[in-house]
Amino acid sequence: MDGCLIIEGGALRGIHTSGVLDVLMKNEIYMSSVIGVSAGALNGFNYISRQPGRSARANLEFIKDERYFNLLNIARRKSVFGFDFMFGGMSEIMPFDSDTFENSAQKFFIVATNVDTGKPVYFEKGVCSDIFAAGAASASLPFLSPPVTIEGREYIDGGISDPVPIEKALADGYGKIVVVLTRHKGFRKPTMPIPERETAKMLYKDKPELLEVILNTNKAYNETLDLIDRLEEEGRIFALRPSSEIGINFFDTDSDRLGFLYQTGITDAGNSLDALRKYLGIKTKPKSCRAGGVRKYDISDYASENLLYSRVQTMNGFGSRLTGSEGQRKFIRYLKNEIRKMNLEIYSDPHFFDRWEEKDRSLVIHSPGGAENISVSSVFPYSGETDEKGVTAELVYAGGPIEFINARDKILVTKVNKPDFLPSSLSFDRRRAKPKDVDLPKNYTGPIAASFYHLSLLKAAKLAGARAAVCVWDGMSDESIKGQYLPFVLDYQGIPAVWVNAAEGKKVIDAAEAHRNASFTLTAEKESCARTETFYCMIEGENKEEAVIINSHTDGTNCIEENGAIAMLSLIDCLRGKKLNRTHIFVFVTGHFRLPMFKSPLGGGVQATSKWLGAHPDLWDGKGGHLKAVAGLSIEHLGCMEWKDVDGVYAKTGNIETEIVYTGNKIMDEIYYRALEGRSRVRTLTLRGHNLFHFGEGQPLFNAKIPEIAFVASPDSLCVVSESHEMEKFDAALMMQQTQTFLNCLTMIDDMPKSAIGSCEQNSLIRVRRK
Repeated sequence: MDGCLIIEGGALRGIHTSGVLDVLMKNEIYMSSVIGVSAGALNGFNYISRQPGRSARANLEFIKDERYFNLLNIARRKSVFGFDFMFGGMSEIMPFDSDTFENSAQKFFIVATNVDTGKPVYFEKGVCSDIFAAGAASASLPFLSPPVTIEGREYIDGGISDPVPIEKALADGYGKIVVVLTRHKGFRKPTMPIPERETAKMLYKDKPELLEVILNTNKAYNETLDLIDRLEEEGRIFALRPSSEIGINFFDTDSDRLGFLYQTGITDAGNSLDALRKYLGIKTKPKSCRAGGVRKYDISDYASENLLYSRVQTMNGFGSRLTGSEGQRKFIRYLKNEIRKMNLEIYSDPHFFDRWEEKDRSLVIHSPGGAENISVSSVFPYSGETDEKGVTAELVYAGGPIEFINARDKILVTKVNKPDFLPSSLSFDRRRAKPKDVDLPKNYTGPIAASFYHLSLLKAAKLAGARAAVCVWDGMSDESIKGQYLPFVLDYQGIPAVWVNAAEGKKVIDAAEAHRNASFTLTAEKESCARTETFYCMIEGENKEEAVIINSHTDGTNCIEENGAIAMLSLIDCLRGKKLNRTHIFVFVTGHFRLPMFKSPLGGGVQATSKWLGAHPDLWDGKGGHLKAVAGLSIEHLGCMEWKDVDGVYAKTGNIETEIVYTGNKIMDEIYYRALEGRSRVRTLTLRGHNLFHFGEGQPLFNAKIPEIAFVASPDSLCVVSESHEMEKFDAALMMQQTQTFLNCLTMIDDMPKSAIGSCEQNSLIRVRRK
């Protein structure tokens, strides 16, 4: 592309520039001439050598390496920067493509300031005897680095004399000029503080011309910015700048903050890319690129709304897919057959456990007027069982646990209400949302929260000597609690229990207060050493040291709960033929609905994926030659439409269900929101793990310190077992868009160096950030 690219310096603000240049390179935008200043010159080397990601990796991986940057180096080497390592030893770790650099037809100028005259000098690649020394000179900051000698003359930071060489580009006659800045629109440099002015006078008292330039850098810089603004308004140049102030100081070595700055650079450039193409007259986009500058694959090449809908219906056809059931086994066989068609090897981890599944249930009240059948909404899973004759005993109502002592040898009746007095901020820490007004409910609501709040109910009932228990949903509509398979996180309780709705519950409570008897029957199929399995497949990448983990579960209750595995099929189909940087491991876990038997402290948590992590440290922990998982993507509960209780009526609201997403750090959060580009339907909020709470199968990844994006929408119908499989609440078009989002996340992550992805944040504690 005929024209000039000007790259401003700015010390560590140049990491933002690294992101901008990576977008340009990945979109094959290469200007015929490049002028780099200070840190901009260092970025320019990797732009000319066409090595996206290298500049970012250099800063993010070596920022705490004293060979690269350390304030103590002033005393040791008289420079905070280790230029010898930067242009030498670092290339042994991450090779610099010198052949491409040297043979490039692009002109490359590096600006440095002559110490004797205070004037700028423009060193040109192919003309300068040592262009790397020119780069070191351009980045040799006053007060912090000594001058660099080139051909007998001393030079320092080019940003002193010509921080943004726009006038040179104009004088050279370029018709198209793109300027990469490290300051936001409207910034103007303040007068140099008195201590710095006095230091400059002391250090450069023998260099009056240079001193004069240093003391007036703010004036010259601001005049240049005024010129840039004017030329930009006239359409003569195009400026790529940060969208907001960069809150990074010169001494900031926090790799997560710097990684976020790099990601911000990618985002800012991506947002300007279409306008830049228009300015440059570029009419076509290169294949496999997206607005953010990374590869773009279209999920519609590998899936469709009809295919997703058909696969979900196929899953439904297998029947109940509770852990270890015949339906789950059929679903697993189906998934494995689909993957085998893609010519990928499958690895299986068989598991055995004691399975419990309801066969039949009934509740009959005996009164002088005759027997009355009570409609049971659902059973309490893994509660207990009776024989086929059941249990006949007196009903006793207990308003709270203290009254359970009255239930010995009787059938306990108790209410389970919503814990809406508890603030949701106990468990959730909101990062941000799209649209911005999407928020968490202020208090816990819904059947899932209610059942989890009362987890100790049956243990207390058994301890009290009750023969069975009837749990009455209180404050929730009859339709919303019908078929709820809750709670699913407990071990075997040893006392049979069922759920009834409020209307039926009133009948049972009235009978209990009248000291009526009831017949309670709950039969179950119990299978010792029932077999189930977790399986996984891998798509190998060029980097044999790093991996990305994508996981979901294959057991559940309805078309929404376990459909993440179906989305994974489309992701595998897309990526299996692509050139990937890292190995991608797709894990289909079992045990999500039998967590007491499928959690492992070795794998970091209480979710089923922890068992897989505990069994396969060689695929993620990075120790002793093992693969290092640099990121994870957890996919659950797609295509949900929102249904809510409103004034006692359970109905659809017309909204999509809020897409709750945990993001392991700010960089992963930024990736997720960038991945939403192009979505026509979005209602999402992101969370940070909080007060040791983290729901869903992303939790083990988080606890294993793998930065994750964990999608875990939580509709009230999530755990419902019904004849319809809750298909009336499913939207295949929405699932399609969400699957595209996951694909976007994976391609962006794969294009980023590990250091840019950053490390996993810890749980936040106590306080929640709310709007």
